[in-house]
Order: sequence, then C-alpha cells, then structure tokens
Amino acid sequence: MKKILLILTAFLFALSSCVHLGDLELEPVPDIAFTYTQNSGLEFTFTSSVEGTTNVGWEVIGIEGATATGDSFTYNFPEPGTYWVRMTGTYNGGEQTFTGKIAVDWAATISFKDGSLDDWDLVTKPEYIFHGGDTDNYPTQAEPILVKGKFDYDANYIYVYASFDVTARADINVDSHRFDFYLDVDADTSTGNLDMGDRLGVEYIIQANFFNDEEGSFSVMDGTWETPDNAADLAQYILIGDKNVEGDIASIEFKVSRADFGITGTKVGIGLKIENNDWTDFDALLDKDGNQGIVLDFAK
Repeated sequence: MKKILLILTAFLFALSSCVHLGDLELEPVPDIAFTYTQNSGLEFTFTSSVEGTTNVGWEVIGIEGATATGDSFTYNFPEPGTYWVRMTGTYNGGEQTFTGKIAVDWAATISFKDGSLDDWDLVTKPEYIFHGGDTDNYPTQAEPILVKGKFDYDANYIYVYASFDVTARADINVDSHRFDFYLDVDADTSTGNLDMGDRLGVEYIIQANFFNDEEGSFSVMDGTWETPDNAADLAQYILIGDKNVEGDIASIEFKVSRADFGITGTKVGIGLKIENNDWTDFDALLDKDGNQGIVLDFAK
C-alpha cells in the first residue's frame, strides 16, 4: 500500500491595505516530498521521492528519538493514530522541509483484488463476522439469503465481504440481488439519521447491485434517502474487488474509503441488507444479539 503525498498550494487573500509577501513571512512551498509504504503491523517505510534530494533527515513529530537520516526511514509506530512526519533535505543548493500527515492503523488481513477470495478465511475474529437471518417478513423463504458477512480495515479503507445463497428465493437469480450498505461514520446515534432499530445514526446509504455494477455507478444517499451534492464524487470511493460463484453461493468483496466518507474515529456503525431488483424482500446481516445495526471497533 503506497501513498504519494501531494503538496497543496495556499491561496493569499489581499486585505484592504497593501500586503507584501515578505511581510507575511511565508515559507516557500517545498520541492521535496516522500512516499510511504506500510510493511506489517504498524511499521511504515518512508522514502524520499524527488530525485536529486541529498542530506535527507527524518522526524516523527512529538515522539522522542523517532529520527533518522538517509534516503529512507522505517519506523514502527507505538499505536494507531494520526502522526506528522517531517522530512528535511537539500535540493537545488538549499535546505528544504516537507511535513506530511499520516493516518496509521493496522494493516488489513486480506489482500484486496488479488484474484481470490480465499484470504477472507484469515478473518476469524468473531467481532468482524456476521450472518444473515432477518427473514421474518417473507415466510415463504426457508433460509436466509445472506450466508455470511465479514469486515476488515486498515488506515485507508473498510473492507467488506458478503456471500449469499442464489437459490434461497426461487424468484431471484444472482443478477437480481442488490445491496443497501449503511454507514454511521462516527458510530454516534446523535448524528446522522436514526436507523437499524435506532442503533445507528446513518450518514450514508450506498445502493447497488454490487455483484454486477462497476465502480462509480453506485447510488449514494444520506441517512434521509436524499442525494447529497457530492454523491457522484463519493461513488468513486467505493471499489469492487473479486467476485465468485461456486454452486449455490455467490461471494463478493468491496471497500469504502475511510477518509472520503469521513470515517476518522475509532469506531464505525454499519448495516448490510440484500434485496431483489425492485428493492423489496430483504435479508440483513445480524450481530450475535440479532441486531441489524452493527458497531465495528477499530481495535485488533
């Protein structure tokens, strides 16, 4: 997982009096930059990315002794969180400084879109494994459509796995199954819209035939089922991974960007329903107590 930090330029707004740039004592935008890669656990490697940068030094701001020199710097963070990493270096004959904000969390267990769903077998913590079973509304169905749901996460994404029985309803085939994915970005019922038995304060609902739709084609709504102004942008941050049909069971993985949906805390509320192609007769993932509203704690 490799990230390239982009430098954002600042805009200057002139006041009624004449302001000279020198009077503001602004630091010039640096030419230097770095990339970073998560190795395993909370260990990251930072690497100078601008050719010609010399005398490179590193510092994790606020952590005593977290310094190094050289073109790359490997550091094992003490715990998940947000950190600032400062890089200094000589470029074009002058010393420059670049500081980047880093979201640090555990690496995901699964490898997304690696050509197989077998790695989801490694997700074994019961806190991240759920089953369908909300079948009270359609007595003609003998068993849940949703067989299993699993979740994983890292600093950048929430990963979702779902498997469903394509024969559980005689009137629905694999191409007709649609999902509603509910997001309570802060796991706080006082924000968003109360839903899922009033267990979640939902900010976003993502609707799609996840098994067949492509990235960017999903419907993104707020917790009141209205379309927000940035719905088209948000739809780009829901990505489909691998899919599989084996016998009666269809399986799929997808991921949702934490930063772009505002999932910045230590918990998130989720719900997953499966429906037919006219958005009726759904099954839902349930927690161990039979609740549709599920709270995931980002702690492993």
